[in-house]
Amino acid sequence: MGENLTIIDIARLAGVSKSTVSRVLNNEPNVKPKTKEVVLRVIGENGYLPNEMARTLVKSKSKLVGLITPFQCRSFYRNEYFRDVFTGLSNVFKAQAYDILTASGSGVELDTIKKFALTYHVCGIVLLYSIPDDPSLHYLVDNRIPFSLIGACEGFSDINQVTYNFRAAMREIMETLIRQGRHKIAFFASDTGLATTRAYLDGYTTALAKAGLPLLEHYLAGGLDDEAAVCTAMERFRHSGQTPDAVIVSADAICLDLLRYCRRKGIRVPGDLAVFSLENGPSNEILDISSLDLDYIEMGALAGKMLADTMQTGKTNRIELRHRVIHRGSSLG
Repeated sequence: MGENLTIIDIARLAGVSKSTVSRVLNNEPNVKPKTKEVVLRVIGENGYLPNEMARTLVKSKSKLVGLITPFQCRSFYRNEYFRDVFTGLSNVFKAQAYDILTASGSGVELDTIKKFALTYHVCGIVLLYSIPDDPSLHYLVDNRIPFSLIGACEGFSDINQVTYNFRAAMREIMETLIRQGRHKIAFFASDTGLATTRAYLDGYTTALAKAGLPLLEHYLAGGLDDEAAVCTAMERFRHSGQTPDAVIVSADAICLDLLRYCRRKGIRVPGDLAVFSLENGPSNEILDISSLDLDYIEMGALAGKMLADTMQTGKTNRIELRHRVIHRGSSLG
């Protein structure tokens, strides 16, 4: 039934009265738990959250904010980005007496969002990432559920978003490496399907085209979530005689895995291989790793403030912060 689903349809499918459905939608206490479960399941299975329910949830007494963590949980806990963003969010929501309810998207973020809204009655949702033409964003927008998005997105406007110009940042890094004579530059990413990673890739390909260098697909490696995956990628290059002279990595955890591999194999950094991280964690200055400096804590704090404002006023905002590229010993030379 999709968007044509009405309270009458819900009642018929659930085998209850219209008034019972209304009580469930308004989260009234005088509904048997089993009946409530049936009604909510009918709504969930039909993939539609009526706008009147969205308005009810926004006005509910819940002080919960839903936060969806990435599908790759192992990568999540090794990633400076997600940890720092969570810190910024926590600081804001704690001050405003909101609690954060976290759940893994598990590859089906839309299902998690529906569970947040229908079961836990969250008053808003924070997304740490998006994909092109994201069904989760469509759902949130269509049903007027307050949310904030952190990072890049494709195909949406007039939403709460805190982001950077990831394309410009990657172009700047690439152009510096190319000026140093590095022409075989690989990009190691954890998830190439994310909108932010796609923005980085756009900057990567633009810089190559501007320099008249070919785009070699084998230098684009995705799904690198642990040291074994990094080693496999580097060994594949070595055996094919196509070892890169520079590698840009999407996260500090991947960077450390790469540096350990180089040390074991006697690869000199930066002499044989320049290394650049798109994160700037605390260890990078100590280890002299070139980095893209993005303030993830500020991103989280701003996203939290935006969401709180939207829940009060209904207005949305977009902020694009300024990046900083830091060149250190791992890429200079």
